[in-house]
Amino acid sequence: MLAKPLREPQGLRPGTELEAVDEQGGIPLRPVEERRRLMKIDGLWVYRGAAQAGGKWERLIEQVREERLGATGTC
Repeated sequence: MLAKPLREPQGLRPGTELEAVDEQGGIPLRPVEERRRLMKIDGLWVYRGAAQAGGKWERLIEQVREERLGATGTC
């Protein structure tokens, strides 16, 4: 339960589910529906959400692949 004087300025309503996130320097509370979509997991950035409809994902993947190969000198 979060007291009304703390809850209202943040736009939270009674019953809003909160998530405790372990971060360096503290443990902030965030509404569950506002989870970060881009997270670093085991050293890799991972997008956790739905892909945008109509996106040119194949071209984006190819572009990123080309950039990585160019950075390693294997292109």
